[in-house]
Amino acid sequence: MTSACSHNDRTWVGRVALAAALLGAGCEDKAACDNAVATTRKAIEVKDFNAARQWRDFTWKACGDDAIRATIDKELTDAINADRALAAETKKRTEQEAQKRINAAQKHWHDFAALPAAQRTQAALDQTLERARAEASGLPPELAEQIVRYNQQQYESARAKLAK
Repeated sequence: MTSACSHNDRTWVGRVALAAALLGAGCEDKAACDNAVATTRKAIEVKDFNAARQWRDFTWKACGDDAIRATIDKELTDAINADRALAAETKKRTEQEAQKRINAAQKHWHDFAALPAAQRTQAALDQTLERARAEASGLPPELAEQIVRYNQQQYESARAKLAK
């Protein structure tokens, strides 16, 4: 059985302890500075921006060089902005895909409604529902639920018309 704490986690904890000890004493030495910079960059790399902000604060205390401070601030700001841009782009693409799927589900129901009366049977209705349901597959739950509700409404409406 493996330990719940990986080597990297233990290294991370060790760095925190070292920095706290050095910075608590008000030291501004190269080792503390290098450690703070490296740990800040590691936190940025793994997108742990809260930890990166904390380590950036340690960097400000440990490093007397304004160029290092400015570089770390820029790296953190750039990483946060890039992460936000990626999240916005992903959301936009997901919403576009959901709209395509909604349009496809609408087409399934339109195609069913366009069938000649003799072909609008319970079996054809069930097949249409299955095709339309497939459009919700793979979408985030909140978007898939919109398609599920739409399909249910269309199914109930078409079934009521069949019963007449």
